[in-house]
Amino acid sequence: MAGLPMLVGVDFGLTPAAIIGQYQEDRLVIFEELVEINMGSDRFSEKLAAHIKMKYRAHSNLKDNWLCFIDPAGLQRVQTDESTCALSLGRVGFTVSPGPVLFEERRLAVVHFLREMTS
Repeated sequence: MAGLPMLVGVDFGLTPAAIIGQYQEDRLVIFEELVEINMGSDRFSEKLAAHIKMKYRAHSNLKDNWLCFIDPAGLQRVQTDESTCALSLGRVGFTVSPGPVLFEERRLAVVHFLREMTS
């Protein structure tokens, strides 16, 4: 829907994945999922940004039109170059919002979201 922010949730690892969606009228609508095999965070971030700019042209400004959520593990620095997965997304234009770190906080956040959607 026009005027609503687009959402992208990203999980890294060597099988990185992203879901693209939008929260419309109290419903989370998922448009698509992108998954790659044996791809690092830099290449995946670049591919995700290029895909979004091509497919979602009306929302091509990644900083202003998108809310980007990541697993908090994406804030961990790697030993080889001190970078993080969150920095990879930032370099291509996203503003990144990690979720809660502690398991119970994460569980409660999901429970809260699901209850809000069903009430």
